[in-house]
Amino acid sequence: MSSASDSWSRRPGFVVLTQVEAGSRLWVVLCGSGLLAAGLVMVMSLVTEAVVGSVAPERAGSASALMETCSEFGGALGIAVLGSIGTAAYRSDLDGQLPAGLAASAADAAREGLPAATAVASSLPAPLQDLVLTAARHSFSHSMNVVALVGAIMLTATAVAVVFVLRGTQQRISDPASDGETVRPADQEPVRP
Repeated sequence: MSSASDSWSRRPGFVVLTQVEAGSRLWVVLCGSGLLAAGLVMVMSLVTEAVVGSVAPERAGSASALMETCSEFGGALGIAVLGSIGTAAYRSDLDGQLPAGLAASAADAAREGLPAATAVASSLPAPLQDLVLTAARHSFSHSMNVVALVGAIMLTATAVAVVFVLRGTQQRISDPASDGETVRPADQEPVRP
């Protein structure tokens, strides 16, 4: 269920980021990013406790390492996928907004990203410079909206999938007492051989 909680807790951050426009204030981006981070921290604390607490103490280090590796891999994969989607959205949107009189080499350079478009614009005459900067800023905010929307959709789909996949799993987990083990209260000292 932690993945479902994670999906629901981070979704508001993505929803806020879908509202960012080229002229938006920095606080809007910071609020959306803060909500994402808060949702992640809130759930990762619970996940870490659940993972490390579900194994024998001598295997806690291995469980923690596996969880950290999976977290890093998932983060890298998410950055790669969402970054590719963002780049495609930026380039697609920018192609339709660049001024007609712009040289092909300048247009190709501007398609590399907002910093490249800013560098290209700085070498252009004033009216053309403003058009390129406006187009690049709009395309960047558009790509950010697309990425945030895709992220929100992916998190929602994950939450729904987790709810259906994990439905009924608690009934299937065996009771340690039924396996012949003696269940001891947590506040008692362990039995030493």
